[in-house]
Amino acid sequence: MSLSPEDIQRLLKKKEPAKTSKGKKIDTSVREVEVWFQMHQVLFDEELEQMAKCSNSNCTDSRGRAQLVAEINGVLMCRRCFLDGYKLEIEV
Repeated sequence: MSLSPEDIQRLLKKKEPAKTSKGKKIDTSVREVEVWFQMHQVLFDEELEQMAKCSNSNCTDSRGRAQLVAEINGVLMCRRCFLDGYKLEIEV
C-alpha cells in the first residue's frame, strides 16, 4: 500500500525539529564509549597552536600526531585513556 500525496504532506508537517543537547551535563564518571562520543573532542589545540595530545604519559594510543582528545576536568585525554579510567579518582 502506497501513501497518497496528502498523507506524505501530513507526515512531513508532523516532523519535529532535531533536539539538541545544549546545557546537558555529561557524567564523566561513567567511562563508556557512548559518554565519550557525547563529549566535545578536539584534534588541534588552538591555545598551543599544535596538535592536541593526551596528558597521560603512559598513553597506549600509538597513532602519534593525529589524536582526538577531550578535556575532562582540565585534563586532556584520548578515548583509550578515558575508557581505561585515567584520572577517574580526581572526579570523585
